[in-house]
Formats: sequence, structure tokens, C-alpha cells
Amino acid sequence: MANTNPVKVAMIGVGAISGIYLKNITNVFKEVELVGVCDLIPERAEKGVQTVKEYIEAGAKAPVPKIYKDMYEAFNDPEVEVVLNLTRPYEHYGVTKAALEHGKHVFSEKPLAADMEEGTKLMALAKEKNLLMGGAPDTFMGAGIQTARKVIDDGLIGDVIGATCAMIQHGPETWHPDPDFLYKRGGGPMMDMGPYYVTALVQLIGEAVGVTAVTKKSFKERLI
Repeated sequence: MANTNPVKVAMIGVGAISGIYLKNITNVFKEVELVGVCDLIPERAEKGVQTVKEYIEAGAKAPVPKIYKDMYEAFNDPEVEVVLNLTRPYEHYGVTKAALEHGKHVFSEKPLAADMEEGTKLMALAKEKNLLMGGAPDTFMGAGIQTARKVIDDGLIGDVIGATCAMIQHGPETWHPDPDFLYKRGGGPMMDMGPYYVTALVQLIGEAVGVTAVTKKSFKERLI
């Protein structure tokens, strides 16, 4: 008989992206349960807990998550099975590595790490520890890309000989409430938004065997 107990999750990093995770874990996905939260800025962790409390008051069936003093307290919590890494991109490697070393499975926001070397080390460590590691973007599992997948698989459009993706905007400072980290290591358009498009292309037409890139810096300074 299948195990029906929810998977217990600890959230590390309660910044801007945490809102949708808090909403979905609390209201939508009953297969997972948020055990606790942690952030370098305690007020953010407290705000995250308050958000969950408001969902509970509105009828959600979920426990009130605890607040960890630091990520190591979360890693040492025997109740936690999976660490949800929502820290800034340049912190992903260190947090995920420490979680794996403490025997926890990890789901991380994108990118998995700030460069290929770090990502490769994390994959090797997860394999060594026999732990699962996954990450955003999982949007390829959504209706749009899955419909495209079926269209291709069923041969409705014949042989796929090419594909193109584009995102056109001025920059994250025009819409993100706290965009500073996107201009640091692990940020930038390719590391922040690129994973969505690369993942979609790989899912639809296969593995990339070569890469060519052209870049340009449009602005010397940006105002946040």
C-alpha cells in the first residue's frame, strides 16, 4: 500500500519567490507539508509564517510552520525530509551541499548552482549519498508545453527542424521587488530566465550538443 503521509519540507530563504511556494504547499499540494522556515532576515521568516496562518484562518488544512534560527537547525530536524532551497542564486551551492551532507533531499530554485562545476559537484554528492535532488523550473510539466509535447509525439506537425524562444524586457528592476541579487554571481538573464526556455527546448526537441552565445551590455548602470 502506498505511503499517504505528506513529505515534510523545510524552506530555506523566505524572499520574493517564497509567496507562491507558501500558497501552493499550504492550499494545493497535500502531498507535502511545510514543517518550518528559515531566513537570514528573521522578519521574512516571521512574515512567511504569518502568511500560512492567514491561509489556515481562511480554511486551509495545514500546520503552522516553526521558525528555525538558522539552516543547520533545519538540517538537523529529524522531521524534515526535503530542504526547499529558495536562497539567492550564488548561495544555492552552499545551502544545497550542506543539506545533502546532512542527509536531506533537496529541491532548489533555479539555477541549481552558479556554474557547471558547482552543479556537477552537487549531482555527484547527491548520488554518493543516495539522495534525490530536483529544481525549478518544472513549468515544462504545465499544460502548454505538455500539449506541445503531445503534438510532436503524435506527429501532428511532422519532423521538428527548429525552434525559437524569446523574452523581451528592459530588465528585472522594472518588475522584481528586490532585484539586486539578479546582477550578482548566478544572476543575469541566462541564469534567471534562461532555464525556463532551455528546459522547454530540451524537453521538446532533445539534448543540446553545442552552444553558441552572443552578448551585449545595453546599460552601464541600472537604477533599482
